[in-house]
Amino acid sequence: MNTTVKLGRCGERIAAEFLGAHGLVLLDSNWRAGRLGELDLVFKDDTSIIFVEVKTRRSDSASEAVDYRKLAQLQRLAQLWLQRHTWGHTYRIDMVCVTIAPRLGRILWHQGIDR
Repeated sequence: MNTTVKLGRCGERIAAEFLGAHGLVLLDSNWRAGRLGELDLVFKDDTSIIFVEVKTRRSDSASEAVDYRKLAQLQRLAQLWLQRHTWGHTYRIDMVCVTIAPRLGRILWHQGIDR
């Protein structure tokens, strides 16, 4: 496993623990739909299914990492996940930015980036 993949997986673990501590329940992780892509994390709260894109960086550039193409891909993947799991809930797409740097760590949770 290369360094970039290890960094990403580390960020996903940190994000999952962070969101779990905020009362969300983890339903799925690293869910793949063939060549269409991957959903990093899938959570639920009392009212919604939450699809979470995790961006992990060694600097503060993670917030700019989701453009309109990536958002469209996440929306397609979310619809597929909902169809395959027969969830009738409303959903949203969130992004968690994890910055990992020596002696500095930061988590930013951007809710509803698809709105």
